Amino acid sequence: MTIVRPALAITILLLLGGCSKDHRAAPRAIPPGARAAAVAVESVTYNGWPNSWRVRNASCELVVVPAVSRVMRFALTGGQNVLWENPELAGKTFPADDGTVSRRHALLQTPGV
Repeated sequence: MTIVRPALAITILLLLGGCSKDHRAAPRAIPPGARAAAVAVESVTYNGWPNSWRVRNASCELVVVPAVSRVMRFALTGGQNVLWENPELAGKTFPADDGTVSRRHALLQTPGV
């Protein structure tokens, strides 16, 4: 069983709380008595990684993959992932003690331009 650390959960909620479809809009104060947007957290298999966590609200979603210690997806609802993933490494994990730590970082490297 995977336990989500409180600091990670707070970070995720803060990220989702700041999502807005109109990024040019001026920040608005929440009126007194207004309810915060509902946030759903569910366990999913993401690109071959079991026990991943999808956190979403009406505006955006992110997927945390504890097996590789990364946020692997962040997108507006119905939109494309703004994080690049190496498709050759989907579903793969690397032991921390075998010297392949640098390969883990390849998951989030951007392609050469």
